[in-house]
Amino acid sequence: MLPCFRSGLLLCLSLFLFACIPPCVASEEPTVVVASLQYPPYIGRGGVEENRAWAVVKAAFAQRGYHARKVIVPWARALQLAENGEVDAIFMINKTPEREKWGVFSDIVGEERQVIWLQKQRDFAVAQLTDLKRKRVGVLRNSFQQTYLTNHGIFSVGVKDVLEGLHMLHHGRIDAYLAEQASSLYLSRDLPPDLPDGIEPLLPPVYTEPYYLSASRKVAGHEKIIQEFNAGLAALKASDEFERMMMYLRLSE
Repeated sequence: MLPCFRSGLLLCLSLFLFACIPPCVASEEPTVVVASLQYPPYIGRGGVEENRAWAVVKAAFAQRGYHARKVIVPWARALQLAENGEVDAIFMINKTPEREKWGVFSDIVGEERQVIWLQKQRDFAVAQLTDLKRKRVGVLRNSFQQTYLTNHGIFSVGVKDVLEGLHMLHHGRIDAYLAEQASSLYLSRDLPPDLPDGIEPLLPPVYTEPYYLSASRKVAGHEKIIQEFNAGLAALKASDEFERMMMYLRLSE
């Protein structure tokens, strides 16, 4: 009976030790949920061509063993989700003192170039942004660009996305539209055939502004999220991969 007893004891001990071992999660990548807007070619719902900047975010997190998952919503909603801690982070965000109250910002990821779109047939001259002080200028609602216009004494009309702004300009509901160069040029390809013939971007860009990833202060471990992202981003920038990724954005302009 002794051998059987020993065998039974070993079996029980093995089952006990197995039960004490936690599920194998070490091999699974922790996930960071990131909110943003439909903003190709930087980030979007489509494939590689629409997600040139998002590819940088994914690669930076992957460098540190993280998986990044995007949530595409209107920009005002993305800001709300991040501020409330309903997502871990938000991407394609410009830094302001107000936003730093609820978010911790990464190192600079890239740079946006803001251009003024105008009707080709117009009865006023525009050489710089201040020439639009008595005009209705469309801009993405709740964006840094809208604050920029307000700070320069320009009346702004908030729009939900780039396509809405280009449509409103074409139909004369606004006099001008301030938008990011690469994104507005990319999305103008989706306009009805007659619309691009009636509007045009005024080049060179009015101003440039860096964009970031920002982690919500309401999320546990938000400092670590940014530290890990910055480390991964630095590793990318030290290689040829980062320059190759960003080259596609410059070619879109």
